[in-house]
Amino acid sequence: MLRIAYMRTLSFFYSLGDLFSKTIPIIKVEPEDLFQGHKEALFFSCGAYSVTCVVKTARTIAFKPLAVYYLLLSYGSKIMTTQTKKTTLASAMPDVQAADDYRQIAIDKVGVKDITYPISLHCPATGNVQHTVAKVNMYVSLPHDQKGTHMSRFLEVLNKHREQIRSDQIMSICADIRDRLEAPEAHLQLTFPYFIHKKAPVTQSPGMLDIQVTFDATAGDKNEFIMSVKVPGKSLCPCSKEISAYGAHNQRCEIEARVRFTAGKMMWIEELFDIVEKAASSPVFSVLKRPDEKWVTETAFDNPKFVEDIVRDLAIMLDNEDRICWYQITSENFESIHNHNAYAYIEKDKDECCE
Repeated sequence: MLRIAYMRTLSFFYSLGDLFSKTIPIIKVEPEDLFQGHKEALFFSCGAYSVTCVVKTARTIAFKPLAVYYLLLSYGSKIMTTQTKKTTLASAMPDVQAADDYRQIAIDKVGVKDITYPISLHCPATGNVQHTVAKVNMYVSLPHDQKGTHMSRFLEVLNKHREQIRSDQIMSICADIRDRLEAPEAHLQLTFPYFIHKKAPVTQSPGMLDIQVTFDATAGDKNEFIMSVKVPGKSLCPCSKEISAYGAHNQRCEIEARVRFTAGKMMWIEELFDIVEKAASSPVFSVLKRPDEKWVTETAFDNPKFVEDIVRDLAIMLDNEDRICWYQITSENFESIHNHNAYAYIEKDKDECCE
């Protein structure tokens, strides 16, 4: 009798399910999910037909056609699969960053910075890939009506490209940041040590000279890529040489060149390094034997330069390089006879050829 009563109840619920199924959300569950943990579940056989019923939660529950089904009659239970629980939980969480902002002030750059991350670059000197570690900054522009950006998405993009972070991939990664964060503009900056294979001038002793390289990429209405190198050199003071009976004060200097390339053209890090290094009184080396040290000393003495001379000579060389359409160059001399440094700066857009 109890079995007959439940079957009649089921038939009644089936009719209600047809009535409500168009307006009430359907939650699909597996029989084992339904039965597990509920002692009041009912066993019944339905052959190969699917069963739809309404429980006291006012929700429709659709069962897959199986030989055996469990009908949960426990009062007020909410039934869903683990996947549905996760989806419901995520959708129920408020997206605070996407909320409107009442101040209506746009932000030029917002994001994450000083991420330490491994990258690889093609090395034309050896034909191999040089592995190094970069400091990475990632930003997007934020519209005036959006409260915040989604910080975790920056790292998601970086991890997505972890196997292909190369110089020829920087612009595509930057565009991916813009798309992933649904921003008008994205910025990606990588600063890293890069090693130049360099032999001593006389003995040809092999050595590795480290320089600092920066890639700056912007993806938006106007895409832009800037490469920067900081190159160590040696400067010797022309005034000191002129007024002294012998010798002249000399010191290390650091020359930096930031360049933007003409459309369709590019330059290796090593090529830009060679141009910048020529602007110093003398190059520097990681390995020097006595004949090499003599060469460096005498070369600098025969080629004295003020900090002004260094940036002017470098500007002439970059003007003659048709692969470069814009540059920003600096030289900083670490004065050996002063407690301060000497500095010079030049910036030039070569006939606005990048437009």
